[in-house]
Amino acid sequence: MSERFTRLYTLPENLYTNGAPVLITAGALLKDNQNQKILVQLKLQNLSQSQLVACKVSLQAFDPSGAEVAGVENYSYLDLAVLRGRYFGSQTPIYLPDSTTRKIVVSVTQAVFGDKTVWQYSGGKWKSISSNRQRIKDIFPDVELQKQYAVEVGKNCEYVPVISDHLFLCTCGAVNLSKDRVCHQCGRETAKLLSALDLKELTRKKDARLAQEELERQEQERKAEEERQKQERRAEEARKALERQREKKRAVLKKVKRIAIIATIAIVIGITAPMVVQKVIIPANKYKAAEQLLAEQDYEGAITAFTALGDYRDSADRAAYVAAEQLLAEQDYKGAITAFTALGDYRDSADRAAYVAAEQLLAEQDYGGAAAAFTALGDYQDSAERAYGIAEQLLALQDYEGAIAAFTALGDYRDSAEQAERAVYCDIKRIDFDDGWSHNLASIYNRISDKIENESLKNELMDLPQMKTLLTLQGTWNTSGNHTIYNYNYTIKIQDGDVTLDKTHHYSNGDKFYNYRLVIFYKDGRYYFSDSEENYSEKEILNISENQFCYTEDDKIYTCTRVS
Repeated sequence: MSERFTRLYTLPENLYTNGAPVLITAGALLKDNQNQKILVQLKLQNLSQSQLVACKVSLQAFDPSGAEVAGVENYSYLDLAVLRGRYFGSQTPIYLPDSTTRKIVVSVTQAVFGDKTVWQYSGGKWKSISSNRQRIKDIFPDVELQKQYAVEVGKNCEYVPVISDHLFLCTCGAVNLSKDRVCHQCGRETAKLLSALDLKELTRKKDARLAQEELERQEQERKAEEERQKQERRAEEARKALERQREKKRAVLKKVKRIAIIATIAIVIGITAPMVVQKVIIPANKYKAAEQLLAEQDYEGAITAFTALGDYRDSADRAAYVAAEQLLAEQDYKGAITAFTALGDYRDSADRAAYVAAEQLLAEQDYGGAAAAFTALGDYQDSAERAYGIAEQLLALQDYEGAIAAFTALGDYRDSAEQAERAVYCDIKRIDFDDGWSHNLASIYNRISDKIENESLKNELMDLPQMKTLLTLQGTWNTSGNHTIYNYNYTIKIQDGDVTLDKTHHYSNGDKFYNYRLVIFYKDGRYYFSDSEENYSEKEILNISENQFCYTEDDKIYTCTRVS
């Protein structure tokens, strides 16, 4: 299927002339392939702190040879309600009378504001302010200087801030009037941004920061060295403990020899019970001695003792089990898992393999995986307590999502449910609503309602300004009015932050009904409702009160009145 429009010409970006309160951010000359008409679409931006209510533009048109043809003079955008920094015009086509037009020159000729002031174009060239914008990396090739500048002014600082031609071009890329003290987009002060460019002062701060980072690095190395020495001391203590165990082993073996001697004497003397001594008493005593070696964590001695017993009772499996325990003690998790798994259903080998796998995840600092693995073991040994301890560690590390998952999986173990609520509370409490991202208020509201039962915690979160505003907006609202080709009636229902928008357009030949699922979100100190799935335009919510609020759409402001 062919495209509806063909682009014939593109305006340079961000056209501006000295003193203008309006910026021509983009523009395109298009051909409508259905009716062969030539049209222009412009995207303009209000730079003034006053609300823009009307604007005029003039378009000069040129054919392929460069000869001027009929254009449009003083085209009017009317009934606007464009706030500072907002855009308009992109949805409004301007049709040109001459179908041979292949290039355009655009000028804003008049701007009318809500405070009754009027700006009139007095001549001058409209030129692009984007082509020669310098980036911070261009004037500060030193990467550390670039980092220091970001430390001073904050993130999103790609461009060099500059005052030029009655404009203040912010470091975030936004265009402001030179008289504005604060950028309309990022909220940073003009004076602070300009002063941060002082190379001498910036270099001094960079050097101080690097010196501090070097001290911190040395401190980390010192702590690492201390930890290494501690590990060496522990290893030495372990070596000495092993030597003590071997000494005990030798003592036990002596005892075994004495028992064997006594048993031998008994065999010689006790003619009536030689087989009992040989087949029962001696192996039983050796088995008991092997268990004692295991209890003392003398794994090698226990393995040797169990192996020597041959097929007596479960000695072979017991030797393999002890070997697996020895691998675990040496932190050879993979080997221990393989060894326990090979033992099949012998004693608790299957659970032991799973327990070692959890230990391995913990050693690899996969706290979430380790908590889940210990939880899955249920009441096996101290598995539940280990999982609880890891969940507490995740909470302390501010990994709230991991803590929520770990505590929730533990169910009613100890106070896991209360701790899960605490993790949800901390996760919501740390949200930076002014970080420049869109925050879905419905999602946050539902998390508070569904996941937190503690009334004190719930009330504290519901007292956040964003949640209080959302609660104010709950209910059913109505607005109506006139469009150029139809009358309309909107019913907006808001429940738990989800928005249903029922629209009725009354045309001369009948009514059309529309229904949208929307969501309320908060961004940069402002409230909106929008539906990304329908690619529906953002509507900013203004002047919110108990019984009325306004919203913007297509550069106009509409008033909604509470129904219930």
